[in-house]
Amino acid sequence: MRHYKKPYKASKEHEAIIEAKRKEIMASAYYQSILPLKEKVVGKIVSKSMAGTSGFVLFFSEGDWVVSFLQDMELHWKMGEGEIAQDLEALINSPQYGDGFRPLPVDRPYASQVCNISKEIANSHGKKIIGLSFGARCFNFGFPGGKELNATIVPTDENKNALRVFWEQW
Repeated sequence: MRHYKKPYKASKEHEAIIEAKRKEIMASAYYQSILPLKEKVVGKIVSKSMAGTSGFVLFFSEGDWVVSFLQDMELHWKMGEGEIAQDLEALINSPQYGDGFRPLPVDRPYASQVCNISKEIANSHGKKIIGLSFGARCFNFGFPGGKELNATIVPTDENKNALRVFWEQW
């Protein structure tokens, strides 16, 4: 599999830059909106999933779910139980965002690869969420063995932004 290499460690000169960015992100309103998600999903086992072009749903073995979706150029979330509502299905297939399936014309991780969100997310089925990582406009579900569902907002050749999700080693 292509996404099973651990990332390189930053050089000493970049550690201060990374730490400053981490502090900036943690002070943001966006990060504060993500904090409650961690306590709600850690320990849950993914039983199945559903994916669209602008979001995805992880269903848990207890009958609840979390939907992650693009909105206002950020990845947002909502949780619920039972069936998901049609308005949430519309959020994971928003026409405001492009389709990140095809390779991208930009210099980004995995840009040259096809991104089948459904297939990537299926790797989490039967696995327990053990953590949550974050970025300036993303959050990623962490799993045992250093694996995560890495969700990224990227530009497409259609002048739209799109969601790409990869199951990768972290």
